[in-house]
Amino acid sequence: MTAILLILSALGVFVLGYRFFAKFLVLGVFRLQQDTPTPAEQRADGRDFIPSPRVLLLGQHAAGAVGILSVVGVAVALVWGWVPAFLWVVVGTLLAGGTHAMGALWASLRRSGDSLASVSFDLTGIPGAMSLYFLGVALLVIVSVLLSVLIGSLLRAHPEAAWAFLALLPATAVARRGAADAAWPVAVLFYLGALSLFFIALIAGQYLPLSLAGSWILTSGDVELLLLTDDLAWSLLALAFTYLSIKHPVDRTARPRGLLVTCLLIITIAAAIVGIALAQPELAAPQFQRDADLPSPLVLLFIVVTGGALSGVHGLLASGPTVRQLPSHGDAPVIAFGGTLLDGLLAVCVVVALAAGFSSADDWLALYGLWPEQASLFAWLDLAVVKLGLFIAAAGLPLPWAVALVAAVFAGLALTMLENAARALAFSIDEFVEDFDLAALKAPLFRERMVLAALVVGSVALSQTDPALEHWLLLGLTNLWFATTVLLMLALILLKLDRPPVFALAPVVVLAPLLLWGTAWVLNEYWQSGSWFLLGVSAVVVALAACTAGVTLLAVLAQRRRQAGTGLAAPRGP
Repeated sequence: MTAILLILSALGVFVLGYRFFAKFLVLGVFRLQQDTPTPAEQRADGRDFIPSPRVLLLGQHAAGAVGILSVVGVAVALVWGWVPAFLWVVVGTLLAGGTHAMGALWASLRRSGDSLASVSFDLTGIPGAMSLYFLGVALLVIVSVLLSVLIGSLLRAHPEAAWAFLALLPATAVARRGAADAAWPVAVLFYLGALSLFFIALIAGQYLPLSLAGSWILTSGDVELLLLTDDLAWSLLALAFTYLSIKHPVDRTARPRGLLVTCLLIITIAAAIVGIALAQPELAAPQFQRDADLPSPLVLLFIVVTGGALSGVHGLLASGPTVRQLPSHGDAPVIAFGGTLLDGLLAVCVVVALAAGFSSADDWLALYGLWPEQASLFAWLDLAVVKLGLFIAAAGLPLPWAVALVAAVFAGLALTMLENAARALAFSIDEFVEDFDLAALKAPLFRERMVLAALVVGSVALSQTDPALEHWLLLGLTNLWFATTVLLMLALILLKLDRPPVFALAPVVVLAPLLLWGTAWVLNEYWQSGSWFLLGVSAVVVALAACTAGVTLLAVLAQRRRQAGTGLAAPRGP
């Protein structure tokens, strides 16, 4: 099968899905109130709650929701063949991921921009709310730490992309001038200037690559305490950029950088699609692959594909930084559903890039291999970078430049997602301090410093090992459990409003048995391999998710019984 047909079919499904399914969710399920003030207007504070122009917010949300998590997850999932990965990305993105992202944004909108934990408190009380809160915090920390480490690995492996990554800072300053200008032609000129800075730095990197060579070992006697590597230096630099971003109002850095990186992502995807169309590669990877040592895709496929389908991270970002800037309710489908579809499109391009361009299935298998349990996550990420670069080179760009472009854009995507996740984590800390009236913790920049400290410690700890599949499975479990509990919560809200809950419940019904099966498999693997820390963290995650899901499910069943017993419809609400 020709690879370009796969991309065109996915594009067609996404366009039709946005045109009809997203519209149905807005009008028939969530029923967004177009004339209702948004939290950005109701609670405007000049820092977090700031109404944003639609294009700017779409850029920020898309850059935060689309990330290298999708790339790594799809690359791992392709080990079962391209058909399962492609179908889950396309169908899951449209029916599960879009519904989840839209629903999370809608649930927060109904509560004037409150977090999903606050929404859960109104529905299930303290047990459900507190467990969902800590589950969300755990997910944000795990995602942020993995992102910072992968940024370091990318820039260490591709020093020719380092200057372009660093150029995002001055380019953001230029883009901010454009974002502040009310006249769109002037704003476009500023953004073109920002893009020019990025590409000039990309060209400079071909002649003067920037590498942070060397490592430092902290020892006590003959005992090695800590290894500080060059990739850790890049990770810490990314965290420093993140801290500078979240300590300032959201419209100063996060918005303009988000739109800038989204523009770069669209350019990269478009160039890859053109290259694939010109090269006309056949899909060499097997459609389905089963091996005695390969776990069933029904056990792990839905866990490893953390982006491009059903992602709890999308819900946290939609109900965190995004809802606090939404200019109108009518923009919700463009922002939430549109960002999910862009994530899905990137995931489809990765499927094609990793499945095509080989002379035979044997050549694909020789490079790709079977189930390498201890393989580095970066190995899969770098394979996607190189393969996408090859197809962009087919469109006319020199290969080293094409690979550097993909590496720099992926590093930029990871940085924007890291910034949005860290901002959402800061919101969580702020909410905890406010809810429990901890006056001693209300010092200026307290939440930002707490976030930075937690992520630095986590990044240093993770850098002492090479992030492998076992770390990815922890992220996948946390991500999918959070998304599942939020879907249950959405079903309960819809039931209380006498609206059809089937669109929130259907993904849960399909995924819950698979998720339970996969969770048992992952916990057993941790036990067998002696990964006691990962086993302990996973057990806590499962316990938190089980508490929230159990309490919410009982509330759903109780609501159904009440409605069936009275024979009366529940009161309608906005």
